[in-house]
Amino acid sequence: MWPSLIVGESDIHLDMGEEQSTMIASSLLAHPSLRDDMMKAVKIAKEAVPQQPILQIETHSFPENGDSWFDAYLGKSADEVVKDLKRARRKMKDMKFDIDSAIKSVRALKAQEVEQTLATIPWASEYGGTIRNLGLSDRNLKSLRTFSKSRESTLLRACHMWEAADEALKMLDDFEDVWGDEEQSAWVNAMQQRQDARKMWRSGLHQVDTLSKEQKNWLEMARQELQNKGHMGARDITANLIEKGVNRVSATRMSKLLSMFGEEMDIVKAPRRGEYILLSCDGLVIKDPWAYAAGFMDADGSIFITKRGEVRASAVATGDRGKIHCERLQKTLGCGTLSLNEKMSKNSKRTTHRLNFHSRDDLKKVLNGVLPHLQLKSTQAKAALRFLEEDDNVKKEQYRMLVMFENWKDDVDAVQKKLDAWGVDADTIRSWGSDL
Repeated sequence: MWPSLIVGESDIHLDMGEEQSTMIASSLLAHPSLRDDMMKAVKIAKEAVPQQPILQIETHSFPENGDSWFDAYLGKSADEVVKDLKRARRKMKDMKFDIDSAIKSVRALKAQEVEQTLATIPWASEYGGTIRNLGLSDRNLKSLRTFSKSRESTLLRACHMWEAADEALKMLDDFEDVWGDEEQSAWVNAMQQRQDARKMWRSGLHQVDTLSKEQKNWLEMARQELQNKGHMGARDITANLIEKGVNRVSATRMSKLLSMFGEEMDIVKAPRRGEYILLSCDGLVIKDPWAYAAGFMDADGSIFITKRGEVRASAVATGDRGKIHCERLQKTLGCGTLSLNEKMSKNSKRTTHRLNFHSRDDLKKVLNGVLPHLQLKSTQAKAALRFLEEDDNVKKEQYRMLVMFENWKDDVDAVQKKLDAWGVDADTIRSWGSDL
């Protein structure tokens, strides 16, 4: 390169879409050896200025269902993106440099994705090399992000098995004499142990692979039903599949498949017992928000009225998945306040999450919305709504007691104590709800 980029003025101005590259390329064309070689000038300018990655994706977290950044933002894996770019390179040879830069960007981001996946797994720091040897395909990475905690013991056994085999092979490599029968047998055993470790690794990450082709097909069709119609019970899913001509499937079989293997198909348990919902990279797939919210109320939620006359309602869920449910419900309904990560007990590792409704407007909106879908708490919802509109203090107190009675009616001893304290019987309490 000559001492100064400004060697003269060229008649040609190249606009490369970026100020520094444009200046370099246009100046290069004034040089005697490059005046008639525009493509070489462009190439030098591009190499001189660092290219920006083509993918601007936040790398701080993965979608809740464990999908990769590429699947979440582009709808295809990094390997598929690279294949597409390579096909484009064969047809668009004049853009080879740009496409090669794009491929480098994709591979760099994929490497970062792998590193961040391993960084989220507490036990992976001790087995980084071993994990890479066992296999980090896109499918494996997604399962690691989802099941590294729940399937830790199996995955660690695979790591230990691989390392034991690796240690045996290293010892054989250090063996200076000619191998005898013992050494040859040790080598065969070590290689078999490696295969067994890989098999355990795959089975730990993908338990769904133990199913028959027919069972996998049922799960895939169940996934499609939940995608199209939102949360459903196993019986409803089964009925829909039978209606479509699927043979041999039953509600019992479907329930077991969903419970044991559904999460590997992005199918998770919904708040109401026996119901399931699809967890996509964009969040829970909710088609009817009020039916979904009613499932919360019926499951572990509550509707009550305090002694001070304050109506309260809440949706409650536990564990990591429960947190997702509460956050998604608040976002979907556009109301309520979250109370997250509460310890169930002093020594418990499991957490409780709540979506609370306190204001009059929120309560009226939510209770009216869920009422047509409630199966267990419809009386409480009706009484609470009537309480909010009632001016007669006697009536209000009756509605308050009715709500409390319905909440405690399954605990015979507790409800009897309340009836004795109120000086009324159960039939009288029930009669207060006859006009709801």
